Amino acid sequence: MDLAEELREIQPDFSNKVLISISSGIPMKLYGDIFPDLAIARALPNPPSRIGHGVVAVAFNKNVSDEQKAMLMQLFDSMGKAYMLDEEKINVATATTGPAPVYAFFQAMVESALLLGIDYKSASHMAFGTVEGCLKVWERQIDDIAGLLRETSTPGGISVRQLYALEKRAFKAIVKENYEEGWSRTKAYSDAIRESLKK
Repeated sequence: MDLAEELREIQPDFSNKVLISISSGIPMKLYGDIFPDLAIARALPNPPSRIGHGVVAVAFNKNVSDEQKAMLMQLFDSMGKAYMLDEEKINVATATTGPAPVYAFFQAMVESALLLGIDYKSASHMAFGTVEGCLKVWERQIDDIAGLLRETSTPGGISVRQLYALEKRAFKAIVKENYEEGWSRTKAYSDAIRESLKK
């Protein structure tokens, strides 16, 4: 029995309630087709939300009142920072807020230091400190990441050579492809559910 069939069978009482779905890829339409008057919120908290430093993408259907939206956004903000989006953007947010690619980059930083002779503990702490410091600086210039790159790139210097090495291997293209793959997978799952609802 699938989720839609289960909901039809148990007929839960949603009077004066908002259904909050945190299932990746499942559109609000699945619930809305069964309960047309139901207020629905779809939220995708990423894993750091567990410690209050997450990013939460939130979408609402037309039945959610402004008062309910405000209350729920406050709830999701307690997990980190919540962003209200149209539902079609939720799959994009799912792909771009997942921590796995970020952790993979952190791991590469640590392993690079190990390769060059720094012990694991020191390498881990140094990599963490570098990332933490960069995030603090970025927070002050949140809309100007290109400016930060310019500030730290002395002509002919170390940083320029490092950036050149990344560019030679199409670093940005790899990062973009990574997120596009995540989005494609999430979208395919969501589209499959939408198609099943038409049958």
